[in-house]
Amino acid sequence: MAHSFCAFGGAHIDRIGMFDTAFHLGQSHPGHWHQNLGGVAANVACHLQRFSDASVSFAGLFGDDDAAQWIQSELNQCGLQLMPNQPLQAASPSYTAIHQQDGAVIAGLSDMVLYRQMDADWAQKAAQFGKASSIWVVDTNMSGAALQILGEMKGQSSLYIVAVSPAKMQPVVQNIQHIDGLICNLAEARELLGQQSVNVADAARALNQLGLAHAIITDGANPCVSSKTDEELQSAQPNPIDSSAHLTGAGDAFAAAFLHSYFMAHPQNCQFALSHAVNCATLALQQPQTCPALSWQDIREFQASNE
Repeated sequence: MAHSFCAFGGAHIDRIGMFDTAFHLGQSHPGHWHQNLGGVAANVACHLQRFSDASVSFAGLFGDDDAAQWIQSELNQCGLQLMPNQPLQAASPSYTAIHQQDGAVIAGLSDMVLYRQMDADWAQKAAQFGKASSIWVVDTNMSGAALQILGEMKGQSSLYIVAVSPAKMQPVVQNIQHIDGLICNLAEARELLGQQSVNVADAARALNQLGLAHAIITDGANPCVSSKTDEELQSAQPNPIDSSAHLTGAGDAFAAAFLHSYFMAHPQNCQFALSHAVNCATLALQQPQTCPALSWQDIREFQASNE
C-alpha cells in the first residue's frame, strides 16, 4: 500500500554555539555558531522526504521576518509541500543553545511564542490541508484544542504523536483516545502517566491500557521499546555513542526512521522499525546538523556494517 505523510507542528531556527576554550562564568570566549532547521514536526518531515519518494507535506505557522523566509526555504529545499499561510506579525520561533567544548549545554533559550497560535482555527485549516495523507505526524507544540480537532478530523488516517518535551504532554493526556501511536522518551511517558519511577516496558504497557494502540518509548542509552495492544513487546539496544555528541535532533531522526520503516520499508514490523530507528539516531548524532541529510541507503549500509 502506498502511503503519504503530513506533519503538523513546529518549524523554527536552532542556533548552536560552541566554545573553543574552557568556559569561565563572566568572561568572553572565542567560539563558533551553527544555524539549523529545528522543530520536531519539521525535522521529522524532512527526514521522511529524504528517505523515499513518498509524498510528504508540512502544516505549520510562520512569522513575518527574515527568519521565516529562511525556514520556508529550508523546507522547500527538502521537497516538502507547505500549507499556505498568511505570515503572522510575530517573530519566528527559535531555540538558542550554548555548549561547552565537551558538548554539555551551558544554557538554552527557547522563544516559541508563535506556537501559541496553533489553535483550533489553525487546526481546522491544517486538517483540511492534510486530509489526503494516510499518516499524520503531529508534534506537541500545539494546544490541546488543536490536537483534539486533528484527532477528530483524521478520518482513516493514522495519527502518530512525536513528543517535544515532558512539559508539553498535557495535550496528549487530553486526547489519547484520538491517537493511534505515540513516540516519546521515558521522561515524557512518565509525565503522561503521572508515575515518575515506572520503567520503560511498564510505561509502554500502561499506555496501552489507557487506550493507546501503539507506544514507542526511548530511554537514552538503555533499550527502547515498541508496545502494541495484544502483541508481544519488542525492544532494541541503541548503539554506543560519544559522550560529547550533541543529542539535539537524534529523537527526530529516530521517530522518522521508525515511521518510515513501520509503514513503508518493513510494514507493521516493529522489531525492524526499532532497529532502523536506533541506527538512524546514531548516524544523526555523528553529524553537526540537527537535521542532517541522511538517506535510507545510509541507514541500511550502517546497519549492515554493524551486524
